[in-house]
Amino acid sequence: IMAENKITKKELNSMFWRLNMLQSSWNYERMQSLGYLYSIAPALNKIYADEPKEERVKAIQRHLEFFNTMPSFTAPILGINAAIEENQKNEAGSVISALKVALMGPLAGLGDSIVWFTWRPICFSIGASFCAAGNPLGLIISLLMFNVLNQAIKYYGIHIGYREGVK
Repeated sequence: IMAENKITKKELNSMFWRLNMLQSSWNYERMQSLGYLYSIAPALNKIYADEPKEERVKAIQRHLEFFNTMPSFTAPILGINAAIEENQKNEAGSVISALKVALMGPLAGLGDSIVWFTWRPICFSIGASFCAAGNPLGLIISLLMFNVLNQAIKYYGIHIGYREGVK
């Protein structure tokens, strides 16, 4: 049974902006887990607003488990997990945890290949050629080019992951 959607575009957009801080609290024990929790918090706050405190605490603890993948490709995982949380809450706790573990590795490999090892060298090679020609805007051009794709992956990853998540 599909629950009524509590998560709106506002929460999804908030998750997108927060995802940019994913690695700001990286640590050697659970790696990106605190950043992941920070990113999904707007959805959890909306989903568990009318639930007993203990239910929200269970969800928070679940999202503080070990997590590590390519930052941009965390977006679809966030979207999918938000959809499952919304529809099944803590009843699907083991499914949510298993899904995160199952997607971390493949999305890390895909993201590293696309973003770090292909797109970034292209962007910074173009920027370096501008700088070598004496144009001081080379670095800015590189960063703009890089982030057009990087931010698009995050934004659409969260929105599409949420829309398709339970399917």
